[in-house]
Amino acid sequence: MKNLIRKILKEETNAPYGGKMSNTGLLYSKLENLKRHGIYKGDEKYDKILKQIEDIKKSGGKYKEPKKGFITRKIDDFKDNKRYGEMSDFEKKVYDYQKGYDNIDKRLLQYTKDFISYYNDVYGNKVGNMLYKPKLTDKEIAKFLTKHYREDIYPKLTGIYKNKILTHGTKDFKSLDVIDVDKHIGTHTGNKGHFGKGLYLTSSRDVGKHYGKTQPLVLHNIQNPFFIIPGDKNYYGSHDFKGMDFISELKLGDIYLSIIPTEDDDNQKLLKKIKESPSYKCVGYAQTIPELDKQWEQNGKKESLTNLMSDLVSRFGISDELAKKLIKYAKINQKESFEFASLTGSKSLDTVYSQSKHDLIVTNKNTSGEGLDRFMDAEVVVKEPTSVVSIFPTFNAIMKSDGNSISRDLTSSNIHNESHNRVKKILKEETPNFSRFESKIFKVIDRIGVEKFIVEYLRDMGLTTEEEIDIVWKYFKEYGGGCDEYIELEYDSDDVSNLFKDGEYGIQDMVKKFLDGDYDYDGFYECYYDEYQLGDINEENMKTIKKVYESQKEEDESIKEFIRNGELNSIIGCAYTDAQQNADIRALHDDFLDGLRDVSHKIEGKWDWETHTLKGRISFCELMEFENSFEILEDTLEGGYEWHTIVDSVIEQEWDQIFSGWDGDVLFDEPVEINEYRHFRYGGAGTIDTEEFNEILYYRLNDEYDF
Repeated sequence: MKNLIRKILKEETNAPYGGKMSNTGLLYSKLENLKRHGIYKGDEKYDKILKQIEDIKKSGGKYKEPKKGFITRKIDDFKDNKRYGEMSDFEKKVYDYQKGYDNIDKRLLQYTKDFISYYNDVYGNKVGNMLYKPKLTDKEIAKFLTKHYREDIYPKLTGIYKNKILTHGTKDFKSLDVIDVDKHIGTHTGNKGHFGKGLYLTSSRDVGKHYGKTQPLVLHNIQNPFFIIPGDKNYYGSHDFKGMDFISELKLGDIYLSIIPTEDDDNQKLLKKIKESPSYKCVGYAQTIPELDKQWEQNGKKESLTNLMSDLVSRFGISDELAKKLIKYAKINQKESFEFASLTGSKSLDTVYSQSKHDLIVTNKNTSGEGLDRFMDAEVVVKEPTSVVSIFPTFNAIMKSDGNSISRDLTSSNIHNESHNRVKKILKEETPNFSRFESKIFKVIDRIGVEKFIVEYLRDMGLTTEEEIDIVWKYFKEYGGGCDEYIELEYDSDDVSNLFKDGEYGIQDMVKKFLDGDYDYDGFYECYYDEYQLGDINEENMKTIKKVYESQKEEDESIKEFIRNGELNSIIGCAYTDAQQNADIRALHDDFLDGLRDVSHKIEGKWDWETHTLKGRISFCELMEFENSFEILEDTLEGGYEWHTIVDSVIEQEWDQIFSGWDGDVLFDEPVEINEYRHFRYGGAGTIDTEEFNEILYYRLNDEYDF
């Protein structure tokens, strides 16, 4: 130690031992005090002090931190330099980023071991031998996470839960690089989720550890959570819900044997069962909640048939395509549920979540066996990837850091990264094993595109029709291809009006004329005056009214009596009625546009007022989610090699569903229903524009009176 001290003293003999804190130092102390009270960059108080510091620096002022003893400080520096030299480039970036930052959020201190595990598991030797010979201390990692959270992430967060730090546990860290809620849940635990597909979070790390290694996550832009209590009491402050049970029954003896290919080995078990037990029944069950689901009957039937199809496939080992044909012979019965319905696992939950535009599910359900059944120690379910952000940034984001900040894009669907173009339908680590031939073909399709492959290449590959169908189907459904190619869509007002329910007042014709800019409402509005209207009259118009009053009033007649008993009654009342009529028309048109946005959100639909058309787009992979897409692909490839035929057939069949009054599938949602009671029976749907009212009143007064 003495030799070490001598070496240090030789290097620097004129070192300062300390100093008084300058004005800037006092300001820094104020910043630290604000942080201890949960106030960070982005808050008005915090930013005001930051600006004062910058002003002092610009004027030449300096800030000296109080220094500890010279000898102790130099020994520490020597040790740090030696350790720094042994760090990997990644560890150096982490170290440099946190150096000089002296705050630790205690909530993040518990994640230091999982921090090392995450980067070691996901990035391997890129980060050095962190798992077995870590060079960073727990304190340094905690400071890194705290600084990144408070300075790079927190100022960008919005929503009612932006102050919450939650956790997610998983046996495979890699599965969280891109959240695909359709694939993620249940991949590693077998738990499909009590509240549907989504990312399940909790504020209790003990609960998270039950499922594996953990990482800290924050919620972004949550505005409308859906609070649920499973079982009889479904969500806070609400009554119980009655459910409707649906039972799809398929009696094997009712099946026409001619539709079952007898030469197929996969069908022998089913054929044998039909022969031995023709009265045997296969059953599919479903439950819906009419109070929550506008399409409860349609959805109940559809879900029960889907479950029946799954039962046939698993029970007899037949193909999905044959099962689809068999369920057409099923009979569907429905009855009121014996007990109250449970939202747990219910399709109605997804329906009300979507219809009410919720962005988070908050529950008191805790299936881990750890922690408490309370908010938010229990399950919090995120269904939109951009609503959750990991405090662990990507390797690339850290390596690009300038030491002061780490760039993060909170609109990204990748919870770690600074950017990510699109959520893939199937995560890389979950991709099935393809043959070398299939992998090669899929890469070719990625390079040249689906349409060119089908039209120009497929016919010359020497495959049978069945093999051609299989390779294209696998590309979409298992490989997850076609998500970066789009079909541009454009529809005129005639088409778009069919996305609305017509109702009793001819809504479809109104929508068409509005979108064409050629509307004219002939409804008669009777002029109506009431004293409350006087409160909306501006100073200029009131001066005119007072002049009329002063020149024409009877003795002892008040101004209110004068207005009520004379022609001003009609002038004010008609001006107000005109303004109210205009407000009602605007409210109706706003509902038309809101409805159009909602029903066309799947294609990112936007109405173009120049061309008077709805423009949107859909990716190839999303188009192939259409319920009859396999049959369409099969028919098309058996008759030729035209990709546009597949596209046209899907779109045509979707529109056929819409024209028949059914919901859309891949292009559109359920038809828009305008509240006719609000707009046509009660009136006053719009909020009057007082400026418009006063403008109308001004002209009416000047037409009647000459001052």
